[in-house]
Amino acid sequence: MSTLEELLEDLDSFPTIPAIAQQVINQLGDSNAGLAEIAGLISQDALLTARIYRLVRSPIYSGQMPMESLHDAIMRVGVKGIRNLAFSVAILDMLPELPEPLSVQGFWTIGLGTALSAQHLAGDVGYSKPETAYIAGLVHSLGEAYLAINHTRRYARAIENARKAEISYEVGLMDEFGLPHSEVAAEVLRRWNMAEDVVDAVAHHLECQHAEDPLLAGIVFAADRICRDLRLAAPDAGHSERAWVEEIPPELMSKINSIGYPDITFYLMEQQEFLSYVSDTVRSIFSEQ
Repeated sequence: MSTLEELLEDLDSFPTIPAIAQQVINQLGDSNAGLAEIAGLISQDALLTARIYRLVRSPIYSGQMPMESLHDAIMRVGVKGIRNLAFSVAILDMLPELPEPLSVQGFWTIGLGTALSAQHLAGDVGYSKPETAYIAGLVHSLGEAYLAINHTRRYARAIENARKAEISYEVGLMDEFGLPHSEVAAEVLRRWNMAEDVVDAVAHHLECQHAEDPLLAGIVFAADRICRDLRLAAPDAGHSERAWVEEIPPELMSKINSIGYPDITFYLMEQQEFLSYVSDTVRSIFSEQ
């Protein structure tokens, strides 16, 4: 068992957010930033630009039409969409190799899947800030990466104990460290100067009732679980498909029901189609390195 302060003693040694990603975050908060400003920022980094092209051309964004410029890419997904994509690909190289059962590619697969699912779900239920849901979904598991990197032996022990007991890795980490990895993630994000609504949603997505915005936290929680049901995360014997549905906050469940999904199973089936491309998309991005 550890206190949050003890776990974060080595926070300064954890990889920090790349400078260009920080600039993208700043642009996210600037409602006046337009196409030219966003394109100018992105075009300063050739690898960032290439990866954004790859994402926009992927089946996730139905990229069938040819693109001749960054302007075309931004026009396809919009200024807010391109900000989120730029932030996503800018932080792909941030983490070093992760210990088993994690991998950097696998970590960002569940991250991107959750981001896309959260954005999709937020739009469906009429949440006012789907781009915020995307960012929160992308980084919601950052605490697990921190524990794996900075407390590797204890992380490995937690995973081994979880496997032996046939409980989820999430519960195994809680048993070992004495607090959810989501609280650790929130502190890392504060160090990155992330917006407080993102930090709060990540901090409380496992206990949505404690969030300042339970709806946003619930969206991130449901998106994560949808992706795990679709096997976008490392195999986890303790994860039970659909068992998490009962944990969806009532406000979110009511909104899902009100848009014509009396059974969450049907909503899962709809998400499965566009999320099926996530693994291949992340793999293609990493293959460029």
